[in-house]
Amino acid sequence: MLQPLDHVAAAATSYNGELHVVGGGYLDRKLLSNKWLIYDPASYRWVQGANLSEAHGALTANFIDGTLYVIGGVNSTETLTSTWCFG
Repeated sequence: MLQPLDHVAAAATSYNGELHVVGGGYLDRKLLSNKWLIYDPASYRWVQGANLSEAHGALTANFIDGTLYVIGGVNSTETLTSTWCFG
């Protein structure tokens, strides 16, 4: 990966095999990530996607019909119940 992270969400696409990693932390709730990292197994490379609107960790993500859904997690002060859709 482009940087070490913990408590990330990861989802793989079924059509091209990319692995999408979103959010996460740096071993501290005050140092959460808003990054969207994408691994392309065809090129063996990581690239950075668009930044998320908010840094958060301990979340979940999955693709449904080509749309990436990022759900819940925590930010630096609270537990989140939000859902973000990308696609």
